[in-house]
Amino acid sequence: MKFLALKFLQDSSKAACAADISMVEYPSQRPTNYSGMHVSSFFGLTKIIDYQLKNGAMADSKGRDGKSPLSISAENGHEAVVNLLLARDDVDADSKDSDGRTPLSLAAEYGREGVVKLFLLQDVDVNVKGKVYDQTPLSLAVEYGHEAVVKLFLARDDVDADSKDLDGQTPLSCAAKYGHEAVVKLFLARDDVDADSKDSNGQTPLSYAAKYGREAVVKLFLVRDDVDADSKDSNGQTPLSYAAKYGCEAVVKLFLARDDVDADSKDEDGQTPLSYAAKHGQETVVKLFLARDDVNADPKDSNDRTPLLWAATNGHEAVVKLFLARDDVDADSKDEDGQTPLSCAAEYGHEAVVKLFLARDDVDADSKDSNDRTPLLWAASNGHEAVVKLFLVRDDVDADSKDSNGQTPLSHAAKYGCEAVVELFLTRDDVDADSEDSDDRTPFSLAPNN
Repeated sequence: MKFLALKFLQDSSKAACAADISMVEYPSQRPTNYSGMHVSSFFGLTKIIDYQLKNGAMADSKGRDGKSPLSISAENGHEAVVNLLLARDDVDADSKDSDGRTPLSLAAEYGREGVVKLFLLQDVDVNVKGKVYDQTPLSLAVEYGHEAVVKLFLARDDVDADSKDLDGQTPLSCAAKYGHEAVVKLFLARDDVDADSKDSNGQTPLSYAAKYGREAVVKLFLVRDDVDADSKDSNGQTPLSYAAKYGCEAVVKLFLARDDVDADSKDEDGQTPLSYAAKHGQETVVKLFLARDDVNADPKDSNDRTPLLWAATNGHEAVVKLFLARDDVDADSKDEDGQTPLSCAAEYGHEAVVKLFLARDDVDADSKDSNDRTPLLWAASNGHEAVVKLFLVRDDVDADSKDSNGQTPLSHAAKYGCEAVVELFLTRDDVDADSEDSDDRTPFSLAPNN
């Protein structure tokens, strides 16, 4: 049996075929150009490997991805095979694959504690960085939450516990991002780790924990004096802004309970945490902000867009209702392009939201933006038939109004091939089917087929 196995594995074409079938997940990874040694290492066949080596097999051959048999065995946690290969002079314990990962890096990434221990006894680079994201073995162990492996690295004096990857993120940032609470505690207990470090985007570990709703981790940072609970990143966004944006209600409450956090701060675009919550339809979070006296319910960002306008644009009906129920919110405010919340809702075809605005006396159903485009024209341009119907049944809407180019809602519907909407206009007596724009073009001439 041993002879048959060896004969098969010594046949390079058969071994490569076996590897392509059993060792890779995606077709794009084929062919692997793996050898019989790679196959044996993948399955942890220590005795077969020993027999292969005694019969002249190359101990340190590399596949197309640059992985050696040692890399394969380390990645899959085969301690006995790793031991066997590390004992050889013709095996590079620190070889790199095409992504710059060493066997130690792979063992750390996959949480192979026993294998990591074996490498840490060797003269290998414990701070080696991969080619893609500049992650160290410690960073990789942290990303996947391998607490036991992280402890092994942190117990060493030659491991940089606060190294930065390609994006400037430290292992602590990574642990905070993925919510590995126990791992975060390990780093926060150290003097050589900056608990408030900023990455290339100015985001801190707390920012990441808030962004991804890691409540327990956020609490760990908020009890510290060396962490700025209201730090701003390169875009001016705070941890609270991120928590609001992604609807992390419990985390938002933690920040709002503090005196050192500005609940109404503005980022570089002039958007507040409330703006982000409204834009992304985070109803429960919006309620938290609207219940506060220190939050402006109707702020304008750098484009003069209010939280209500953002909610309307994205069709968040429940959030729109919250704003429309207030006396301190302008339901008909205009942004820098002259568009109102109604106009934006019509443009994107949010029928239910359009109805909310049309039911109000303080909203101009036929307002014009800076290009003289009405909500009806926007709805027609984008083929929103149901919304167009809502406007056409009203007496206060001009069905044949012209924009700054002299084009009517019919012209726009025709231009963009919105056949059903075109038919709605052609059945009306108050619409000129042959109206000409500023370039003497009729709706018919603007149609795609003409």
